Amino acid sequence: MEKDQPEIDDQPSGEPPTEDTIRSLWHKYIDIRRGESAEIDINTLENPFDYQEGKITLQLHQGLEEEIFKRQKNELMQFLKKESGYHELTINIDLKELNNKKMLYTAQEKFNFLAEKYPRLLELKQKLGLDVDF
Repeated sequence: MEKDQPEIDDQPSGEPPTEDTIRSLWHKYIDIRRGESAEIDINTLENPFDYQEGKITLQLHQGLEEEIFKRQKNELMQFLKKESGYHELTINIDLKELNNKKMLYTAQEKFNFLAEKYPRLLELKQKLGLDVDF
């Protein structure tokens, strides 16, 4: 073997790494960052993702998670490309809408919510002479 011959990567650049390889590298990156980053940065990286043929699709909630991930995306991409030897990896974000349901605090609010869902509750309340506030 000649000394001037370049090293051969475990994963050729033309062939995308397997899903197991990407998941393993992703968790390795999280472990490296765990001591350096805030917990919220780590939590964002622990969201589920899908992988197919060199394309990673990370599921994030709109707003804060999206902003946090954008700050660390370049470093993560460099790490994954270097470690996998596949330089055509891409990461896309699949944004999920936050569920902005109104919080129910009082007994009256809870009863009204349930009465909308189950209209017979109003009949029962009237027949039994019940009071929502106790």
